[in-house]
Amino acid sequence: MKALKIIGFTLIGLLLIVIVVGYMQPSKVELSVSKVVNAPVCAAFDHVNDLEKRTQWSPWEQVDSAMSIQYGQVKKGLGANYSWESPDQGHGELRYIEVEKNKRIKSEIDFGQSTKSYGTMTFKEVPDGTKVTWKFETNLGSNPFQRIFGVIVKTAIKTSFEGGLKNLAENASADQNNPNCIEAIPSEAQQPAQDSATVNTPQPDSTSAS
Repeated sequence: MKALKIIGFTLIGLLLIVIVVGYMQPSKVELSVSKVVNAPVCAAFDHVNDLEKRTQWSPWEQVDSAMSIQYGQVKKGLGANYSWESPDQGHGELRYIEVEKNKRIKSEIDFGQSTKSYGTMTFKEVPDGTKVTWKFETNLGSNPFQRIFGVIVKTAIKTSFEGGLKNLAENASADQNNPNCIEAIPSEAQQPAQDSATVNTPQPDSTSAS
């Protein structure tokens, strides 16, 4: 009986320590990873903006062959969304909530919990191509156990982001004829009209003075 009491008090003490440590952790988890992609901004942006292309480089889809993906009615641009189901990674949904063409894409990520997460990818032209920055942020609230979990998974998320950007760089750099990079060539009708009017040069008066 005495041994059980000791074990009980020990477990309670450890639980209290975990709770205190949890409350000492930040409620917000934020991180960002950047990589220079050897491709123009228009190509790098398109491989994120188009969800069917995104899932070809996204780190989680690449490592989980059992994951099933369901695209929404919109697959590109603002409002584009898809959901996933996986025995290992559970289920969730990603939706684009802010899109600035060739500049920025913000997504809302729902893992089926009360708290949503957000990812933002920005694109900046640099001498060697495009600097892509991938940012993640979420608020874990006041739950001490979720805060501890946030600290643990932060490193794993960063590693996944680095792998994802590497995949993105490979796909975008190999896409030499990306449709997002093709600018419409003005037709002949759109060309500025040439001024065909002629200037009449005054002719000298050939009438001789009388």
